[in-house]
Amino acid sequence: MTDWAPATDAEAAMREALRADDQELYFQILARVELLLPISSEAIAGRVPMGWGTWTAGERTHVLAFTSSEAMHACLAEHAGSARKIPYYELAAAWPNLDWWLAVNPGLPIEGYLPAWFVSQLARGDVRLPSRAPGAQSRAERAETLGRAATAHPLGRSGMLLEGQLVSPPVEASRAAAPLTPAAMPRTSFPPAAVPGGPSPATAAPVPVPPPAPAPAPGPVAAPAAAPEPAPAATADEPEWPDFDPANDLEARLLAAASSGSPDQFLSTLLLAKVLLPVADGADPATRPGEPGFVWRTDKIDDQPYVVVYTSPERMAEHLEHPADPIGVRFMQLIRAWPDESWSLAVNPGTPVGATLPGSQITGLVSSAAEVGLDDDAGAAGESGSGATARATATATATGQATVEQPIPMQKVVASSQLGWYLDRGYDRVCGFVHREQEVAHLRTPAKLAGALGLRYEGSPFAPDADEIYILRWLAYRPTLYRIPYGGRTEAAMAAMEGWVIERAPFRGNGFTPAESEDVIAEFKVDSVRLPHGAQLWRLRVDGGSQLVALLESDGPTWRRVEES
Repeated sequence: MTDWAPATDAEAAMREALRADDQELYFQILARVELLLPISSEAIAGRVPMGWGTWTAGERTHVLAFTSSEAMHACLAEHAGSARKIPYYELAAAWPNLDWWLAVNPGLPIEGYLPAWFVSQLARGDVRLPSRAPGAQSRAERAETLGRAATAHPLGRSGMLLEGQLVSPPVEASRAAAPLTPAAMPRTSFPPAAVPGGPSPATAAPVPVPPPAPAPAPGPVAAPAAAPEPAPAATADEPEWPDFDPANDLEARLLAAASSGSPDQFLSTLLLAKVLLPVADGADPATRPGEPGFVWRTDKIDDQPYVVVYTSPERMAEHLEHPADPIGVRFMQLIRAWPDESWSLAVNPGTPVGATLPGSQITGLVSSAAEVGLDDDAGAAGESGSGATARATATATATGQATVEQPIPMQKVVASSQLGWYLDRGYDRVCGFVHREQEVAHLRTPAKLAGALGLRYEGSPFAPDADEIYILRWLAYRPTLYRIPYGGRTEAAMAAMEGWVIERAPFRGNGFTPAESEDVIAEFKVDSVRLPHGAQLWRLRVDGGSQLVALLESDGPTWRRVEES
């Protein structure tokens, strides 16, 4: 399509990414946007379910999505109608069929085609393509396996519905694609009018049109050219809560997350929180979820069984008709002990700090949390490994009291040219990209460490064949200073990611290192901060051995060298 022009900054950034042959940046931007999904007017009126607009090409069915209303009209021409707006991660969480692909802006210079396993992988922040690293195919298979259990991202993008948000029901995989008519719902089909080599928008017929080009390759594909802040689309009415007053700091943070439309931040907060769980009639209040003899209290909501929890006594009193004694339980402990996938979880129902989570999604969330190190005590001693929250945080409990932040062991690789500043001049500060020590402890040679952290860029001070590499290690007593470096390589890419960092390649801007291996390592950025007393300087050798070189004495400050022995 020669006369197409980007309608949003994100579309412009996606085009520039593809012009630079940077598909990973393209998908990075895609994962941060809201998409438009076509729906029928009957669905808007509430007479039929929302369903899915699909396009069948040969034997493959695609879910259609667009990055702006202009893109949708350019692709569908006169067949473009109503649409609902949905963040990418919610689309991934509600993915209807593992055999379907996602088609983004088909026919435009910023088109992209994603198989179901990559839709799930991308929602977890991993933009690496199968051809980019050894063992990537096994990573793709693992992503698909996790998607089958629950299309979820570590810490929160797992299908949770905030109060008042729009949700699409699952659909039957066996139903044939059909034109957009009320009778064809809940699944509908649209012909992309500008498929390369296909009919023009003016002549497209209202039936599925297979493209003349071959189906996309086994991996995700983006056209060689940039998507998102979509234009307004028809959505469910937003609830209004003019008189709501948070009862504690936890509810204030949940309200801020809900108001910003950020389910991942909402659930990240919950995962590190303590909630109130009403005790079942006649149950022993001394037992806790997961312990022998514990009895779950369930409520009926829309004729479905729910376990309902609250973030304050005020929220519980508002909802329950009769007083009940609650127990305080950590959210992670609650979901780890989840008794039945047919039950759902409701948090503060009927409030702006409310959410629901299906039982099947809870199973996936527990698995994802385990992968990043969250246990039943998550929140009690700061963060233990979350790629989504990215830092230890003082977590407000249901009574409004905050837990004490615990220091997090961090480390930074130091170029040999900087050693003199530390050892000879007593330099005691650190800045730039840093990492949690526990996530890189298995990288025991200079080559493995440099590869996993993306240190082999052009002009890097770290030689690929170096015999040794130096590492600073310290305890981060102020973890809130260590921020996720969301951003990009250009102003447009940074804006599309809603970030704050611009860096040269191989920077990805998605919170993870640009690893050349299968390693998924959270990355943080810190402005110049003073290292604490006892900080360590280590030497890592090519044979896998390591040696403590010096310790920081902050009184000087000075680095005390450690004897070679």
